[in-house]
Amino acid sequence: MTYSKTTNHSWDWPDQVRAIATVSVILLHVAAPLLYQFRKIEVSHWWIANIIDSTMRFCVPVFMMLTGALLLSKNESTILFYKKRFTRLVYPFILWSLIYLWYNFDPKVTKNFNMTYVWEQLVNGTSYHLWYVYMIVFYYFLIPFLRKWIQVATTKKIILLLIIWFVVLMLGMSYLQTMKSRINGLYFIGFLGYPIVGYLVSNRLSININKYILFLIIVIGWLVTAVGTFYLTQKSGHFKGEFYHYLSPSVMFMSVSIFILIKQINIQRNGLKNIVNFISTYSFGIYLSHVLVLSLLKEVGITGSWVHPLWGIPITTFIALIFSITLVYGIKKLPLGNYISG
Repeated sequence: MTYSKTTNHSWDWPDQVRAIATVSVILLHVAAPLLYQFRKIEVSHWWIANIIDSTMRFCVPVFMMLTGALLLSKNESTILFYKKRFTRLVYPFILWSLIYLWYNFDPKVTKNFNMTYVWEQLVNGTSYHLWYVYMIVFYYFLIPFLRKWIQVATTKKIILLLIIWFVVLMLGMSYLQTMKSRINGLYFIGFLGYPIVGYLVSNRLSININKYILFLIIVIGWLVTAVGTFYLTQKSGHFKGEFYHYLSPSVMFMSVSIFILIKQINIQRNGLKNIVNFISTYSFGIYLSHVLVLSLLKEVGITGSWVHPLWGIPITTFIALIFSITLVYGIKKLPLGNYISG
């Protein structure tokens, strides 16, 4: 792994990105249910959820930018790339997909628990948050070829990339689909810019933007997202999340600015650095498991609104983070635990 030293930043910055984005994902998912209760809860409670959710929309884009920053600059064979990434990704993903399949199964709704049902659920994703893993799998297939194109493209690689692009487009055509799926390759293609941006700002460009300017861009992006969401929601009478879209302009500018800002942060305190590194180490497992943890907490009455949301959302997030880390850490200690913990 090589980097061009374009900025003075701590070499722990990838851990900082992973840790911050991981906690942000949990915060986002804790706050989200309140957003769908517009006009059913106090407007101040809804606004707290909107402010938190709007602020956390950078989580997926910065994950994707980190992917580009770390992987598009690597020089290794395609076979080695696939072997290293997919063994770390596929086994935990399959396990957690089956866990969510079992947990969400309702015999009152589905009487036939057979291979057809299992396949349909796996195609669609057995939990709402697993769409991101499907997208990562898609980009892991794509990155070795995209990397060659970025570094110095060959005609053969470009043609193969175009074939992959064409196949994904065709799979997205409704008249060619034999099975409807929430996992849409056409949607994934839109994220292509984030890995490239991550690669550029980490390896090619010397970016030294004043932190106050970055902070201003972040605040503007957040305001546009939060206010725009409120405007559309109020106008329609129910929650409208167009401004929350990870590819919306306000989220894009906010996310790129946050990514650059995190790279410029140098954590000095060893205690905080150790916490950040620990969360980063288990970030994939935390992502896979946290929705199950949130569901179990909900069953005992712990949600973002179990007390005032101003306190309920961060407290629930903290509890979910601790339980998720404990769960993943415990699995990792079991025989073959590295293959299933994430």
